[in-house]
Amino acid sequence: MIDLVIVGSGPSALSAAIYAARDGLSVRVFEKAAFGGIATTSDLIENYPGFDEGISGLELSKKMRIQAEKFGSKFDYGEVLDFENLGNF
Repeated sequence: MIDLVIVGSGPSALSAAIYAARDGLSVRVFEKAAFGGIATTSDLIENYPGFDEGISGLELSKKMRIQAEKFGSKFDYGEVLDFENLGNF
C-alpha cells in the first residue's frame, strides 16, 4: 500500500518525499518529464538553504532525489490523469 502519492518532482515535491518517507510513510513520486522539475534548467540557484555558494538546479535535484530514495521513496515516470478520494485522508 502507498501512503502518499506525489505528482511532480520539483524541489517542493522532493522535500515532501524526503520528510514523508523519513517519517515512515510509503511514498511514490510520479513525474511525466524530467525529475527535478523546472529547477533542473537553472544553471545556478543561489537562494537555497545550505548552499551559500549556490548549486545548479540539476545537481540540487539529484541530491534531493538521492536523499528521498535513501529514506525509501520510489520514483516512476508517468502522467497522473485522475485520482479518486477514498475518504481516508
